Amino acid sequence: MKSIKTGEVYNEIEFTGLKKIDQTYNRVEFIKCRFSNCDFSNAINYCFDPTNNTLTDAKFSCPDVLNLVEIYGIKVVTNDEDCP
Repeated sequence: MKSIKTGEVYNEIEFTGLKKIDQTYNRVEFIKCRFSNCDFSNAINYCFDPTNNTLTDAKFSCPDVLNLVEIYGIKVVTNDEDCP
């Protein structure tokens, strides 16, 4: 697998077992990709459609995991700096 680069489109690629993805995903588009056992807990600024990609046993951290609901027009408001 090649490295994920800013501004790229990734279509129907399987990302399996990526550990501690420590990257900023600006303008990266994932289409029909499969993320299996991937660790996004250190990743920031990602936004992809969870209904158009497969996420199996993927790990995410707050607050960036909230980007996954952005496509639904949902705004999540918390009183804390991070997710509760």
